[in-house]
Amino acid sequence: MKQITGNKLLVKALKEEGVEYLFGYPGACTIDISDELYKQDEIKIVLPRHEQALVHEADAYARTTGKVGVCLVTSGPGATNLVTGLATANYDSVPLVCFTGQVARHLIGNDAFQEVDIVGITRSITKYGVTVRNREDLGRIIKEAFYIARTGKPGPVLIDLLPWGADTPGCAGRCTAAPAPQIPAPQRWGCRGPRICCGAWPHPARRRWNDRTGRR
Repeated sequence: MKQITGNKLLVKALKEEGVEYLFGYPGACTIDISDELYKQDEIKIVLPRHEQALVHEADAYARTTGKVGVCLVTSGPGATNLVTGLATANYDSVPLVCFTGQVARHLIGNDAFQEVDIVGITRSITKYGVTVRNREDLGRIIKEAFYIARTGKPGPVLIDLLPWGADTPGCAGRCTAAPAPQIPAPQRWGCRGPRICCGAWPHPARRRWNDRTGRR
């Protein structure tokens, strides 16, 4: 069986869904998807100046044409900038499918750079939200996303895309940096045992005063 990369599969699935315009803002975790989109001419790319403008443009496109608006943004702040537009689409029953980048699997939960639980954040303002952890599920999930967005009471759907591993075709390869080293927390002033300390991190001027007076 012939295999294609996850990026090519995503573009192929969008074409099969009849997508004519994609509103996208490139970033580290989605740059390879953007490269694949620019290799074809069937889907036109609309590049805004901000992700929030992007999702409102997709919303307006869906309202005026009756088609599903499609968005592509990167992880972290790129994803969170969609929140207001997703809420608007949810309450006004506008069909959207939004793709967001995500950090590598081993970095999730480690406060990695631009790591955000966008599926959890948008759970109450989307019809459906899912993180694609395996490339094999991508085609099915995209088909389900467009069906959910446009049927019944229309609304927004969010698909969070993890990098598909350095040894797997389709990996962006830019969100797989090694985890940050664990730095021990500095000793808190005036804390002995599990208690809530007000002002546990003294201002430098206060620390100098404490040093002069011998207080802690």
